[in-house]
Amino acid sequence: MISELANEAAVSQSHQLEPISSHIDTLPYDLLSHIFIFCFLNHGSILWHSGPCARPSTKEAPLLLMRVCRAWRDCALSTPLLWSGLIIRRHRRTLAHFKAAKEWLARAGSMPLSIDLSYTRFQGERVQADAALADIFVPSRVWKAVFLNIQERSRSPCVDSILNVVLKNAPELEKFAFSVNGIEMEENLLKFGVGQAPKLTVLSLITNSCVNVSLENNQFYAIRDLRLQFLDCSHDCLDVLDRCPLVEVLHVSIKGTNRHHTREASIRTLAHLRIFIVLAQSEADVASLLDRLITPVLTDFSMDHNKTTVRPTSWPHLARLLARSQPPLMSLSLVNLPTLEDNIIECLLHVPTLTNLSGDGWLFRSAVVEKLTPCLDPIKVPLCPNISTIKFTGVNVNLAAAPEMIRERWTISRQTLSEPARKANLNVVAPAWIEVGRMDAVHFRECPGIQECEKEGMVIWST
Repeated sequence: MISELANEAAVSQSHQLEPISSHIDTLPYDLLSHIFIFCFLNHGSILWHSGPCARPSTKEAPLLLMRVCRAWRDCALSTPLLWSGLIIRRHRRTLAHFKAAKEWLARAGSMPLSIDLSYTRFQGERVQADAALADIFVPSRVWKAVFLNIQERSRSPCVDSILNVVLKNAPELEKFAFSVNGIEMEENLLKFGVGQAPKLTVLSLITNSCVNVSLENNQFYAIRDLRLQFLDCSHDCLDVLDRCPLVEVLHVSIKGTNRHHTREASIRTLAHLRIFIVLAQSEADVASLLDRLITPVLTDFSMDHNKTTVRPTSWPHLARLLARSQPPLMSLSLVNLPTLEDNIIECLLHVPTLTNLSGDGWLFRSAVVEKLTPCLDPIKVPLCPNISTIKFTGVNVNLAAAPEMIRERWTISRQTLSEPARKANLNVVAPAWIEVGRMDAVHFRECPGIQECEKEGMVIWST
């Protein structure tokens, strides 16, 4: 924990070790410093974290290294990279952590800094906490990665100041993530803009309607990973995409609460978009977004409709996107998408390269499964013959027709085809990996022919 930094000086003075002769004592400081850096980069929290940030711990570098001997302590203190990244989580001793963070980051010298900060002020220390944060986010510091998670029920000028310091002029900023939870003051809208950030590659904005984000008039050609959640409408998303034309990974969630559009958006091509993940809370706004995009290199599309619907409706917008784009799509996941079976079949017609298919009962309905099922007599070539991974997720999974489709694909893929079948191009890939919910796994294995497929090598994974 960061509070251990405050006790580190006293501990190092009282912790006396007898000198031990070792070859490592003869290593030059430069080489020892590089070894320390490798230790730091293998820090447990860095390995899972999306940025070069570490949670302070006396069991890992750099604090662990400082407890070995005075020479190692001096070397660690003179290695700025060890102190350039920091994680501060929500804690009852938040104020003490904020104060210690100032000293921690100061040891990094002039190096670009990274921080993952959960901002919560407890009653009785709000003024002091804001003052401590102001000492961390001073204009003279250069930031490489900043992850802010704001958990407040009211507006804080301190947060405004942090955003202004980090974003207005950010020549070294590579990653920025901003998450807001709890602010309910609609009349006090939080506005901030991203200024010059030529190295920004990752931008994540998870906000509510009390936050307005502007990329101003800048173009962000370096952004490759873009996450936009809880936007008011599709036009907000399109405005951001206009500023990030080279995005490769896009996560979008649209609330659909703002229906006042001032202009009609034109169709734009996202020539580099490979992964597209949509959380749909409004059918109309997601439809408006998909209808205005072309994604010619898309390989992975996922959509989860976050709404309970009992009656399917016609929703051809995804099929139109795939028809316009003709992407080399390899992975498709559709969960809780209450569209007509013909709409889904139309989607599958445009993705012959598909290898991974994931969905719930809305996807694996009888008519769709029938189109995916091959047959030798009479010869029938299925849609998406290259599917090798099938995942059943969500609720109402159709375990009546889907197992037969899987069994037929597995059986035909292992047979020597007749001349008519070869001429018809009845070549299907074996569905070697099947994922099914734990509650449905037993029933799935009891379906005719499935146990034989599993004995022959098919993997059935319970999730």
